Amino acid sequence: MSELALINFTRGVPATESFPLDEVIDAARAAVDHHGKVILQYGPSPGFAPLREWLAHGHEVEPDQVLIGNGSLQVMEFLLWSQLQPGDVVFTEAPTYDRTLTLLRRHRANVVGIPLQEDGPDLDALETALQQHTPKFFYLIPDFQNPAGTTCSGPKRHRIVELAQHYNFILVEDAPYRQLRYRGFEEPSLFKLAPQQVLHMSSFSKLIGPGPRIGFMLGQAETIAQLAKIAEDTYITPNYLAQGITYEWCRRGFLTPQIEKLKRLYSPRLDACLSAIDEHLPGALAIRPDGGFFISLTLPAGVLTTEVRERAKKFNLNLADGLAFFPNGGGERFLRLPFCALTPDEIHEGIHRLAQAVEAVKPPPKPHAFNNWDKRLELSDTVRLLGDLLGQVVSTEESPQLFETEERIRALAKARRAGEGQAGGRLAAEVATLMPNAARGVAAAFTLYFDLINVAEEDYRVQALRQRQRELHPNPVDESIADAIGQLKARGLTREQMAAVLNQLHIELVLTAHPTEAKRRTILSKLQRVGQGLRRLDATDLLPHEREEVLNALRAEITALWLTDQARTAKPGVTDEVRTGLYFIGEIFWEVLPRIYADLDAALAQHYPQLKSPARWLSLASWIGGDRDGNPNVTAEITAETLRLHRGLAIEQHRKALHDVSRRFSLSARRSPPPPKLKAWLEARHPLPQHVAFLERRYADEPYRLTLSLLSADLEQASQEQMTARLLENTPHTARISLSDLAQPIELIASGTPPALSQYPLHLVQQQLEIFGLHTAHLDIREDSTRLTATLGEILRALNLDTTFEQSDDLSRSRTLLRLLAQPAPQLAENPGITPDTSETWATFRLLSRVQHIYGHELLGPFIISMTHGAADVLTVLLMARWTGCADGLHIAPLFETLDDLSNAPRILADLFSQEAYRLHLARCNGEQTIMIGYSDSNKDGGYLAANWALYRAQENIARVCRESGVKLTLFHGRGGSVARGGGPANRAIRAQPPGTINGRFRMTEQGETIASRYANPDLAHRHLEQVVNAVLLSSTPLDPAAAIPSAWREALNRLARDAWRAYHALVYDTPAFLDYWHAVTPIDEISRLRIGSRPTTRRNNALKLEYVRAIPWVFSWMQSRFNLPGWYGLGAALSEHSATLNREMYEQWPFFRALLDNAEMSLLKADMGIATLYSQLAPDQACAQQIFDRVRAEYDRTVATVLTATQHANLMDSDPIIQRSIQLRNPYVDPLNYIQVDMLRRLRALPDQDGGEAEALREVIVMTVNGIASGLRNTG
Repeated sequence: MSELALINFTRGVPATESFPLDEVIDAARAAVDHHGKVILQYGPSPGFAPLREWLAHGHEVEPDQVLIGNGSLQVMEFLLWSQLQPGDVVFTEAPTYDRTLTLLRRHRANVVGIPLQEDGPDLDALETALQQHTPKFFYLIPDFQNPAGTTCSGPKRHRIVELAQHYNFILVEDAPYRQLRYRGFEEPSLFKLAPQQVLHMSSFSKLIGPGPRIGFMLGQAETIAQLAKIAEDTYITPNYLAQGITYEWCRRGFLTPQIEKLKRLYSPRLDACLSAIDEHLPGALAIRPDGGFFISLTLPAGVLTTEVRERAKKFNLNLADGLAFFPNGGGERFLRLPFCALTPDEIHEGIHRLAQAVEAVKPPPKPHAFNNWDKRLELSDTVRLLGDLLGQVVSTEESPQLFETEERIRALAKARRAGEGQAGGRLAAEVATLMPNAARGVAAAFTLYFDLINVAEEDYRVQALRQRQRELHPNPVDESIADAIGQLKARGLTREQMAAVLNQLHIELVLTAHPTEAKRRTILSKLQRVGQGLRRLDATDLLPHEREEVLNALRAEITALWLTDQARTAKPGVTDEVRTGLYFIGEIFWEVLPRIYADLDAALAQHYPQLKSPARWLSLASWIGGDRDGNPNVTAEITAETLRLHRGLAIEQHRKALHDVSRRFSLSARRSPPPPKLKAWLEARHPLPQHVAFLERRYADEPYRLTLSLLSADLEQASQEQMTARLLENTPHTARISLSDLAQPIELIASGTPPALSQYPLHLVQQQLEIFGLHTAHLDIREDSTRLTATLGEILRALNLDTTFEQSDDLSRSRTLLRLLAQPAPQLAENPGITPDTSETWATFRLLSRVQHIYGHELLGPFIISMTHGAADVLTVLLMARWTGCADGLHIAPLFETLDDLSNAPRILADLFSQEAYRLHLARCNGEQTIMIGYSDSNKDGGYLAANWALYRAQENIARVCRESGVKLTLFHGRGGSVARGGGPANRAIRAQPPGTINGRFRMTEQGETIASRYANPDLAHRHLEQVVNAVLLSSTPLDPAAAIPSAWREALNRLARDAWRAYHALVYDTPAFLDYWHAVTPIDEISRLRIGSRPTTRRNNALKLEYVRAIPWVFSWMQSRFNLPGWYGLGAALSEHSATLNREMYEQWPFFRALLDNAEMSLLKADMGIATLYSQLAPDQACAQQIFDRVRAEYDRTVATVLTATQHANLMDSDPIIQRSIQLRNPYVDPLNYIQVDMLRRLRALPDQDGGEAEALREVIVMTVNGIASGLRNTG
């Protein structure tokens, strides 16, 4: 661990960057100029008179009530000399400041510790202690206490003052952190409440710096005079020079801005510390302060601070002795974490190391008595077990009454579902009696229940999959890669045809952050541990006591989940979302993608042994940190930092892998001589840099190990590269290390070592290098066409090249762009006439140029143009890329989203492909064109059926234009998690694409809300990925049985789409009151406030109009209110007017139509018009609302009937009984959350004060229900 930088979590020192150096210099000059003869001379012991007067004025006392000393500890010692006799009783908080304890013990005080609670001293313990002792005084730190971080509540302050007055003892209030409050409201000081009973101490150490040693005490004049006499006898006079400088610093008004500066500096560090604790130390209990310098931790049961401190040293982490803060023993599991002197990155790393130390010393959990359970739990047993454990936790940690309330509500919801006539009204009446706190508790119970059920279902899926694999072996499971290759071989696909498929095979999954998970990452990590516990429980060889230990651990995790805030306290930043995406890549994809590569290799070896899989045929990309469409938080600086994080993860992952593998390659040069080229490579490295020279001495006769260790060291050096700064400046740079620098020597090692070594550990490293490179994932860049046009328009005006560019039509703009593309690029300034509003767009292009010149093209994905309306939108990007030097190799991807744009896409592309300038650009991109189609806005624009058919036709026509133009097409599918946004089973969705549109090249988004459900578990991640690959392979061959679509089907879909569009538009666009209805009957305003993602709800600020609203909150809000309208509306109106026989025929024989109706059935089953009625009753205009709801209800009933007629199902989702049963079992538990949400919305909207405490309490409940409903329905947006 010697390479780790030391991190100190010991003393509460301020950050050096906080020191106001310039202001102190200014104040020092003024102090010498104005007071030099005084501050350099002896003076009165109470302190420099002007500073005493300044302090007296600020605290509303007289100057003779102020004593200034050389630090507050010295002032405290004066008090002890003056007031304390050996054996006198002094109360302190427990824990308390260890330096004060040292002073008290030095004066032989009898110290009695009063236990500290989150809101201050334990008053019961204080009153009990007062019945036994009357203290000389009670020393306490009421604000952001050192070491615990707690703040004493207002009621407790008043009670403590009352007790001091009743028992006649002095309160010594130490308040050095009082002014460092980062959030919340200030409580009155004890001195303010009772100046006769309180001595108030503070200092400037945390404000200016500890160097001047300025501490002071406020008290009664008589007491201050006594202490001044002791001060005089101690040092004659205090440090007048420092006091004079401090006075001038204060007098000149530097204090207030300095405090604000400290808050800006320290508040993010507090948040970073809490976030890191949540992530890495979920088993510890943390005090969550609103200010100050410290957070305190109580370590998990059985983990001792002394052992953790000792183990932490091995990780180069220093910790304070927790025992030292407790006057009468205790604190064996206590830790104080000062955060102000460390950067957020150092804090995160320090907490990570602390977690490692805790894990290293954690004892096995003690057995706990549980009932005997069957050795292998079925899903229903698992759900029952988790429900029972949750019930026990709610009763224990909250109250039995809350558990009983939750059970009553659950029983009423089940009775309502069973058809009991009065149950719905009784359920609504029960909910109406709940106070917000109780409603929040009930909602939290149901929400956590769904989270646990989801984990249980995922575990069950893994077990079922593994069982199926065992039963079918050696045959492959359905929808696997081996299944696809086997099918193709059985259909007669020749080796040459298979080689052609492999030659064009490229699949890329693109991670996005919107909508990101509705749950915090802290909650996700805890749920992952619940899943791990369930997997341990599935083991058949557990001993009885081991089973009890697992169950005990599950109870602990559920307890921690219950006691953890479900909702985020602040919206995540873009880099937070980047790190979340990278977490899944590092923890899941890094392991799983090589397994997928191995699957294809094994399948080819079995069926086509002469063929090898292509290089990098399955890869990752990301929008997170590159998608600036409508998100002002994504800047060029954020994108540069994202690229640094991407490269940093790859470098660190490869470094660790090479370091680990090097240990296995301890082959002696005598036993396994290295290839000559490897010897030459090692010779060329000489002389070795100093930081790696020791490796040659250590591994003198082990060339393979030396080579791998050198590469690991190279990566360690590369990790120190200041990449973000390099990308944002204009000076020339080159990358410290390239992929070939690693790949070449590793290939030499592989060629010279036995296959048993090269084919296992080394081959995995080579695969990971091939898959992830030094970039981890390509970063896509996305921007809105309007923003791009505005940016270029400003530049053209500034250069007098075109003054009306933005106002011109597409044809005119295209002509201008083609003319400029044919000319040399002009000499441009860094910001050529651009206003701040659009300068970020130009900065992005400049950044892309820097990225390409320093690191090459592999870091970047395509440049995606949102809302592409014409060829000029694409040529605009090409011109700006050309002018900034990043056009070569930059793939430009138009995104067609609306129905009109999807219809016009073939014409736009044909126009582009006919232009010589664009053909030249395509040639530099290997003749490849990526085209993205959007599932979200097209649905919002035209409804479910019309959007899906428009997308289908657009793909056919786009593929045709590309074939005719000789362009290699990759269709990029912008799918969401919900059916309305293109969601659904991936394999089925890919197989339902138009024939001839995939051809081995496939790109799709993995939306933020689906990433955790698909990729949190490595086995489920592998299953999802193999299903994607299976579908792409089967859809990419000339033997694909998907035949041409009969003209009758195509004509039928044209009519169905037309009629569905009319029905949808008649409701959504042509009903004047519909948008008001949407606002009233869904929690859209509350969703807009949710701290889910960094992206705003609308494309334009405060523009909740349908054309500006993003599809995600549109879908999410309808899902919450159980209308689920975007997933089915208009379908029934269309189907009912057309041949039922033809509808059945298309369902049975056409994969597209089958997927369309199957997905609609899922949406219809998750919808509930009975619940939707409750939301409709929230609308102020009930007459209008009833008219709209009646139309929606009638269309719902008609859609259910016509869909069931077409599918020939007796019930919705008969085609998938597992999902059907899951939805049916969940509904009685989702319903109470809807009832609570409706009631809270009604109360909130009736409040006259929408910003008061009551409104905030109601919103907290609503946010909880939003999370619960999303978890119960397994949908966000």
